[in-house]
Amino acid sequence: MNLDVYLDLGNIAGLLALKATEQLVTDTGVAVRWLPIQGIVPRPFSREPRQNSDDPLSAYKHLRWQAKHQFELRELQRDCARLTLSSELAGQAFDGTLTHGVWLGMLDSGLPVTDYIHSVYQQRFEYGSALETEAAVQKHAAAHGVELDMDRLAARWAAHQAAYLELGLHDSPAYVLGEETFQGRQHLPLIRWRIDGEQGPPPL
Repeated sequence: MNLDVYLDLGNIAGLLALKATEQLVTDTGVAVRWLPIQGIVPRPFSREPRQNSDDPLSAYKHLRWQAKHQFELRELQRDCARLTLSSELAGQAFDGTLTHGVWLGMLDSGLPVTDYIHSVYQQRFEYGSALETEAAVQKHAAAHGVELDMDRLAARWAAHQAAYLELGLHDSPAYVLGEETFQGRQHLPLIRWRIDGEQGPPPL
């Protein structure tokens, strides 16, 4: 049984799932393939609805947005406290497309990728280096033994993105175990139960 793990290097949700996922892989010995995914922009950037006097639900929509916004900010602060990260950095929107291309290039070359994944998360969420320009990504990739052909990697990324969207995966983290897909780290107990042979009652 093989486990595919999809993480977005530009989204804190992937970082939150990384340690627990690595622990599951270590504990179970499951064969794992680490893959990139372009996830949803962090929730605190959801847009405030426009006030519209012609819409009878306008006031309710605005109050609902305020409540959701407060929840998202508290959730971000809680997650950052657990990871000892700056909520200011973690709340910024990052585009991980170029770093995802490097990741795919490393996989194509048979290179291990977990150190690279950790290093990008560290650069983004501890040091605030976005790694969104080609020059910055080239320099970071070179430190991991990767020389980039950006045109080839762009085409490779487009094909990879089409493949995971076809599976119904759309955010980070996502998991594929055999023929079964999972979206979100809350499914890790169920994934572990599947890997361990479904002994005892399934986790709820």
